[in-house]
Amino acid sequence: QYIQEVRVEGERLFVRSKAYGHEAKMWIRWHSTPNSKIHFEIVEGTLNGTVGDLTFEKVGLDKTEIGISAKYDHVVFPLPKIFAEFGIEVILRRTAVRMRTHFEEIYKKRGMGP
Repeated sequence: QYIQEVRVEGERLFVRSKAYGHEAKMWIRWHSTPNSKIHFEIVEGTLNGTVGDLTFEKVGLDKTEIGISAKYDHVVFPLPKIFAEFGIEVILRRTAVRMRTHFEEIYKKRGMGP
């Protein structure tokens, strides 16, 4: 499993991932927006400075499509090339799913969710 640890502390998310002998740790600050987006910024750790959005679009009755866009504005990528081509996509996809689950639990507790 690539994602080793995920935990939420206040408005920050900690993610520790490991693949192919390399480990990445990062703190992500995030907030939801009224238009079905979650904006995030990596504020500490690997890929510090990355900003992006997760978008959610209902597809049919029981599925949601999750889109990820991000920007990392540095000249040197701090991880091996395999992460740039494959690993980051897997990590972000799984992180998006876990974040979505977390938000859904909050909405359900507040009586707002399905």
